[in-house]
Order: sequence, then structure tokens, then C-alpha cells
Amino acid sequence: MKTKNIVAVGFTLFLICSLVYAGSTDGTLVQQMKDKALSQKYVRFLEQARDVMTFREKEVFMQLISDKDRDIFIKRFWLRKEQGKKLIRNNISTLMLLRMTQALDLTESQTSKIFPKVNEIEKEKIETNTQLGKQIRELRLILKQENPDEQEITNKINNIKQLKLRLKSREEEFEIFLRDNLTLIQQAKYLVFAQDFYRGLRQTLEKARLQKQGRQIKN
Repeated sequence: MKTKNIVAVGFTLFLICSLVYAGSTDGTLVQQMKDKALSQKYVRFLEQARDVMTFREKEVFMQLISDKDRDIFIKRFWLRKEQGKKLIRNNISTLMLLRMTQALDLTESQTSKIFPKVNEIEKEKIETNTQLGKQIRELRLILKQENPDEQEITNKINNIKQLKLRLKSREEEFEIFLRDNLTLIQQAKYLVFAQDFYRGLRQTLEKARLQKQGRQIKN
């Protein structure tokens, strides 16, 4: 179990850092956009992808000649990013389950019930988070317009609120499920475990973010 935990931790941290490091910026991007005379569609894409696009990906995109190639690039770019995020979330979920098994001293019977439920809920949360991210990106672009359409803004706000409520509902459902399948002592241990686990995860992400900023300053 210890070996599995070490492998899971190492792999998860590697994936998290890789995703965060992907946001390297290029100070010449604005000039390149002007030189290329890109249409508004591709300018919006570059703005939308700015925080998750690597320097190499920007170079490749700016070297493309036809709109057809640009469209193919954009489709594959977002597909790769979503797959990367899903892989990270899946590994975080696996890591959490491994640690929770030890922290709560789960029985085999409890594990056989809890693991499938966690996988089910996490899968839906991943899909919901993907939709949420898309809605927020689109809202950000609307707000950058000179005269944003208020109806579009209202629709985006409502969509985002609904998605957040869906996430909250699934989290509450999981809390009830755990309450029905854990002893009182295990429920108390879970509260402590969950806070420690997610606090450690936030610290890891913050450390990766600071390292990313250091790289950007050097570049």
C-alpha cells in the first residue's frame, strides 16, 4: 500500500505541475498576431487559451498558414487539455481513496461500496467542471467586448449557477452516502482527513503556481 501511495502521489504531482507550467507566455505574441493579421476568431482563441498554452504551442499555431489548419489545431488543442485535466482529476481521486482507506481504516465491505460511488460521482463532477470551465471562458470573452450583450451575460450567469448547484448537490449526496456507510468514529476521521487532504492539494498547486511565475519572470 505504501508503494502504491508513493507512486500515486508522485504521478499526481507531476501531472498537476505539468498542467500549471503549461501557461508560459511569450511577450511577442501580440506583435505576431498583428503581423499575421489573424481574424477575430483566432484572436479570441489565443486570448482564451493564454493561461494554458505553452510557448511551443504558440509557436506552432503562429506558423500555421491556412484557417483549416488553425481549426484543426484548435480542436486538438482543447481535446488534449481536457484529457489532461481528466487524467489529473482521476489520479487525485485515486490518491484520495488510497489515503482515505488508511485514514479511516475501511473494511473490505466498506471499500467495495464506497469506491464505486466515488468513481461515479467524480466522473459526473469532471464532466460538470468541464462544462463550467467552458461557460466561464465564454463569459470572459463576452465581458471583453466593447458593448457586451446583457442577455448573453444573463444566460451565462444562469448556466454557471446551475452547474455550481449541480456540483454542490453531488457533494452533499456523497456526504449522506458516507454517513450511511461509516461508523461515527469514521465519520469524524473523514472530516479531519478531507480537510487535511485538500489543504495539502491546495498547497501543492500554490507551490506549482509560484514556480510557474518564476519561470515567466526569467523568460
